Amino acid sequence: MRPSSTITGRVAELHASMAAGPPSEIMGAFSREQAALAVEAADIAKIGAILADTELLDATAAATTLCAATGQVTSVRPTRPEASIRPQP
Repeated sequence: MRPSSTITGRVAELHASMAAGPPSEIMGAFSREQAALAVEAADIAKIGAILADTELLDATAAATTLCAATGQVTSVRPTRPEASIRPQP
């Protein structure tokens, strides 16, 4: 069998080789961590969510607020410009 040249193919080969052998302690820890991260992801603010203005520290440890640090934009916005959302008034 010729090795795949795509990442998807290599991941499939990795999963197939892992399935052929007994699960290792390291992979068990990795799987548990991935499962925990999947649960935590449900608590992440979604695009368009309005965030409350709150007190923060800036990079120099000076007091500021979320609105001051973000230019009055307090909604979660996508990082891709083509998917941008207008800030909430």
